[in-house]
Amino acid sequence: MLGTCLLLGSTVTALHADMDSAALESFETRYEDKYRREYRECTGDTARVHLKKILAWRQHIHEIADSPEYRELVRKYMKETGDTHPVPCKVIKWHDERRAGVDEVDAAIAEAVMREDDRDVDSIVLEDNLEGNAQSPYDLGDIPFGVSRTAFRWLFKRQFGLPLTDMETHLYAKGFTLEGHVFLLAFFFNSDNRLYRYEIEGNDHAADSLNQITRPEAKALAGMFERKLGQPTSTHRVGYFDIKPGKLSPLARWYKRPYGAYVGFSAHNHRYYAKAIVVNEHLLQH
Repeated sequence: MLGTCLLLGSTVTALHADMDSAALESFETRYEDKYRREYRECTGDTARVHLKKILAWRQHIHEIADSPEYRELVRKYMKETGDTHPVPCKVIKWHDERRAGVDEVDAAIAEAVMREDDRDVDSIVLEDNLEGNAQSPYDLGDIPFGVSRTAFRWLFKRQFGLPLTDMETHLYAKGFTLEGHVFLLAFFFNSDNRLYRYEIEGNDHAADSLNQITRPEAKALAGMFERKLGQPTSTHRVGYFDIKPGKLSPLARWYKRPYGAYVGFSAHNHRYYAKAIVVNEHLLQH
């Protein structure tokens, strides 16, 4: 779901609800053998694993394969492996293994750095990244657009204290709270590895929860930006049929070149969620 918007594309799918026992039994009868075969062929795991593990594995595959970033992932996979006939599960397995290696290195570096004087680390980060990147009310907290990916990690940890997950195409963090609602944050970096966009996304819900849960979450997001930016440049009434999968249906928009902030709704697999997208158009061009 991350990255669905009227301007830009990207990724992240919400978790599906567990099947009830009758539906699961029917599902197993029709598809279990097929899914187990796919799982064995793609992972090489010949053990008898629980069906829920296979379903979670398939969901992980589809979350990435359905995203616009998947095309770039395939390009890197083909370039590095020489495989001219990429299969999604193999591409994503390669990505996961590669990511695991990077995470191990990051953890080792982080551990080493944490043994150093934090004041020295902070001074380096601030000197190299904050001096040339002016803050604006469109920033998330005190982290300005234009900071490097490395600096962003330090600044985000210092201000928000939430763990960041690196998806190569973006960083994301769970557990951002606003007026009692819990959101996911995602951060995107341009070709110069500078922060140019962030997104705030609520949990997805069934259509019958649109008015009770999803709209209040969008209202909370719009309220946050209104407090920061003043009255929106434009507002819209978004009805049920206005919300389209893979796109942001804007409820409110703030625009002051080069910044844009958009709050609205999107959908995935007939489930609906609130979302905000904030972008620095100047940095987008780099």
